Amino acid sequence: MWASLEALAPVREHTLDELGPCLRRVGVRLKGPLERALKARGEPLSVRVLAPEEPTETEAAPSRRALHDLPPKLLTVLTRALRLAEEGVFLGTRAWDPHSEARAVDTLVSVGLITPLDDESLPRWGRYRLAPGLPEPEPVAYALQDAVMAPPEDLTRRGPSLLALEQDLAVFLAGVAAAGVRRTVDGHLDVAGARRLGRRLADPGLSRGGRLTNASPRWQMAARVVEALGLWECDPLSRALLPAQRVQRLLSQGPAARFDGLARRVVEQDARPLIPALRAALRAAGEQAIDEVVLRALLTEQHRDVLFAPWGQVGARFYPCPPEATPTLYDDDGFDEVEGPLLSRAIDALARLGLVTRAPGVFAATAEGRVWAGLDPTGPTPRLLLSADLELVVPPGALPPWERLVVELATSPVSRDVVDRLRLGRVELERALGYVPLSALLAVLESRVGHSLPPSVVEALQLWARPWERIVWEEERAPFG
Repeated sequence: MWASLEALAPVREHTLDELGPCLRRVGVRLKGPLERALKARGEPLSVRVLAPEEPTETEAAPSRRALHDLPPKLLTVLTRALRLAEEGVFLGTRAWDPHSEARAVDTLVSVGLITPLDDESLPRWGRYRLAPGLPEPEPVAYALQDAVMAPPEDLTRRGPSLLALEQDLAVFLAGVAAAGVRRTVDGHLDVAGARRLGRRLADPGLSRGGRLTNASPRWQMAARVVEALGLWECDPLSRALLPAQRVQRLLSQGPAARFDGLARRVVEQDARPLIPALRAALRAAGEQAIDEVVLRALLTEQHRDVLFAPWGQVGARFYPCPPEATPTLYDDDGFDEVEGPLLSRAIDALARLGLVTRAPGVFAATAEGRVWAGLDPTGPTPRLLLSADLELVVPPGALPPWERLVVELATSPVSRDVVDRLRLGRVELERALGYVPLSALLAVLESRVGHSLPPSVVEALQLWARPWERIVWEEERAPFG
């Protein structure tokens, strides 16, 4: 095979490393000549875009070693900073008292565990960045069982079902790729592509009008979430919309990790350190509810420095404040005044997301909220049905979102309802092979279909995939835009 390719294009000249008998790392400039040569001979070059790898923390070992040498006071200050940090950045005045803990802060700076980012007129007040590779702080141990109560009758669901929304995201993204949808210069979907997308989604309004404003609320919501999470990319030349590289990493996570990522997006930044406490409360409650007033009282008693470090370590303690302001005492009333509203707004945000249900002074976990809290989901997972004529029957919740995206790329819809009927096809399979190898698709089918795969189906898929898996160009691209 390599000798045959060398006769078509300078493969050896561009080879950087031989990784095995069938795999080589090559320079990107080989792609054009190889693709043209294969096309002239009537052979395809299958291009598969890989999900980018997680960055490795090269400085992790030195930072971890430095932690072992810290005295308890410095470790306490650093732990507060770790719990408050967002993407490694935190506000110093929330993590420490810039007066009584000044020496500890300066020591952490001198050993390189934190770095100031702002030119400060007041020392130790601004933003700081944590050294890369620091370990996650020890989880806070919450005892919140006393806040558990029987759920009242007026608990109402607010927000979407996240499990259903994730399925819609996968179906919508696959539909965009299959329909060849483009983004216009003014940022809308092109009308012809949107109509094709509407037919694939079985949405009459979108298929007739060609605009998302004519689509059902279900697909309008999916489009907004795809845009907000950056799950699609626009090719700068063709303006075609395609699933972003990060889609696989985001959608293939476990449900608890996916829901936690969404929760951290909707909860305001100042309140995000409360998220572990809310998860702990939902975990303690199970299918019961949480009394918000009792929860506030328990959080007042336990771990007061999760959101704000107290200022004034001797005598009266108070919340962080600028020099000219009147300080708020760091007591129970202060908690209700400063942290109480943040807690309520965080619960409201989780209710809008669909992780909790809400009533005045009470909240409880939804099915998704219980999964997010770390409780096992109840009920068996539905199974797919695959017939010998290549038709798949997909019940609700039968596939995790990434697997649903792969299956949707490899199929065309027969009908959509509560249960979707899809059909595997040659052209659709070629499209799916641009994202995953055939072995990955077969693994999904084997694990999710409630019976053994018909041999005729496996043989057909292998026959269709053979020319597209003979020569595969795998690459990790920089995101568009």
